[in-house]
Order: sequence, then C-alpha cells, then structure tokens
Amino acid sequence: MIKEQLIMDNREVQDKFNRYKDTVVSLGIWENQPIQVDSVYYVDIKDKEIVKEILKEIDVRKIQRIYVSDREYDIHVTREYLFKLLKGKKVKIFNCMY
Repeated sequence: MIKEQLIMDNREVQDKFNRYKDTVVSLGIWENQPIQVDSVYYVDIKDKEIVKEILKEIDVRKIQRIYVSDREYDIHVTREYLFKLLKGKKVKIFNCMY
C-alpha cells in the first residue's frame, strides 16, 4: 500500500511563500510525512537572522506544503531537505509524536 502525503500545488506554494516572506519572524519547518507515520522531525525558529538566511536559501519548488499565519510560516519538506537546510545552523531539531 502506498502512503500518500498531503502535497499542495506548487503554484499555490510559490504564491504564498513569495507574498509574505518579507514579513516572517517565526519559521516552523516540518518533515512532510504520511499521517500513518508515528513521528516527524521539526524545528521552530524565532531567531530573525536564521529565518532570513533560510528564506534566502530555500528552494520554493521543494516545499510540499505551506501554512501562513500572522508573520509565521509552517513549511513542510522532505526529511533530506529539512536536514540540508539546517546544516551548520544553531537550531534545535525536535521529534514530534503524533
């Protein structure tokens, strides 16, 4: 059985990402996994300099889902891309149980 992931249309992701990226002060990056998985990796970044650095580095085409709220992004990417983005940055990576 193939486990399906919730993946948004890339045009919608690009539109949301580009429209609000200059106002973001909090960035949550999540490992996008099927609902059947027990846990996922995530990071919650509040440091403005690290947020700006990641937003410059990120390849929008690799974002699978994005949620936007008041000056905050929740971005869902693959596990490999999550760790690639965070390499060399001083952030805490958490493992969240469903």
